[in-house]
Amino acid sequence: MYVFNRGLSFIEALIASSTLAVASVIVFANVVMRYVFHDALPWAEEVVRYSLIWSSFIGASIAMRYGLHIGVEVVVDNLPPRPRRIMIITGFFFVLLYCALIAVYGADFIYEAYQRWAEGTGRVASTTKVPFFYIQASVPVGVTLMGLRQLQVLIMFWRGNDHPFQRHEQPGGEDEHYHEALDHEGDVLQSEASATAPVEAPEETGVLDERVDEKPSDSSLFDDPSRKEEGE
Repeated sequence: MYVFNRGLSFIEALIASSTLAVASVIVFANVVMRYVFHDALPWAEEVVRYSLIWSSFIGASIAMRYGLHIGVEVVVDNLPPRPRRIMIITGFFFVLLYCALIAVYGADFIYEAYQRWAEGTGRVASTTKVPFFYIQASVPVGVTLMGLRQLQVLIMFWRGNDHPFQRHEQPGGEDEHYHEALDHEGDVLQSEASATAPVEAPEETGVLDERVDEKPSDSSLFDDPSRKEEGE
């Protein structure tokens, strides 16, 4: 499975990166030609369009690898474990069937287009004169790669007990150990911060903590002088 995954990933990365690189370079060159030299490449639009078509179908296979296709999982996620597993496997089989049908009929369509081109009646691009079956071949090739990826995901799910997309490696290296490593790193940083934090001294309020007697010892301080004179 490891060799199969690496080989399929290499094919996907090679085609997707090549077509995107070609499209990016041609778009940049065409902008420079238009605004600097006041001219344009007549074949730029066609090459960019066909390159993006190829990269889109190969990207669909890459998205199948990471489980990034749109899906409604409200019912599946709320099922008990056993019915949920049966439902997921059934969905995988339907996706495999769809990919197989598109790949077979697409390959037959491309072969017929090639025969028409060999006879001189096939369609070609208006500017680049590239036979159309080269562009149309992106559909069966991309769907075939999608089917192989779906088969890989199905085998992974059959061997495991959880949803394959939840434990499969995510783009950017966020695999199943990624969040565990983040949690461990956060605990280590928090413990180090608490160990090296300085001890704060108590705040000085500026009020002397003295004990005041409720009744002064010298009662003469509270005598009224006028009363003293009256008494005399």
